[in-house]
Amino acid sequence: MMSWKGCIAAVLLVLGNASLSALPKQVFIIRHGEKPAEGNQLNEQGWERAYALAPFFLLDPAVTQLGVVSAIFAQKPGKSSTSSVRPIQTVTPLAHALGASVKSPYRKDDVQSLANLVLRNANYDEKIVVVCWAHQAIASLATAFGVASPPAYPEDRFDLIYQLTYDSSGSVTFCVRLQELMFGDPTTLPGGFPSCP
Repeated sequence: MMSWKGCIAAVLLVLGNASLSALPKQVFIIRHGEKPAEGNQLNEQGWERAYALAPFFLLDPAVTQLGVVSAIFAQKPGKSSTSSVRPIQTVTPLAHALGASVKSPYRKDDVQSLANLVLRNANYDEKIVVVCWAHQAIASLATAFGVASPPAYPEDRFDLIYQLTYDSSGSVTFCVRLQELMFGDPTTLPGGFPSCP
């Protein structure tokens, strides 16, 4: 007969394994839209990109093949009143189109906490998640989500999507997709970036 300590250990083991298996289908990581030379908000071009991202994530077959976005996260502004609100602004039109809210519980460098929240929470199991962040921390964010040695997000680009796809074993496949939403958006990836099929 199993002791009460053994029963508790068995239950904790089952719960622990359940939380580890609560994986999203896909995570899309994007940079916020274009910014002015000064200030903490999007510029006009950045807002145009923000509004173009909504139909892109809702209708483009390349990004909807595994389902529709069901959760949106954005970097939380810093404590200063001049901290960037661009990540939140960038995904607000998408959130409005979905009738959803933008979740912003973590600041720029707290990428592991965000990854833990998404990867271990049953609310995001088998879901499609969009994350908008500052470019400096996107590689670290992808690493926190399980990608081995992702490339740094280029400072001069706003049009790249880091696409992470999870299988039933928890393995992640990483590739980079072009948005091609705005006039002048590049039609090629930077050298060495793995292209999505």
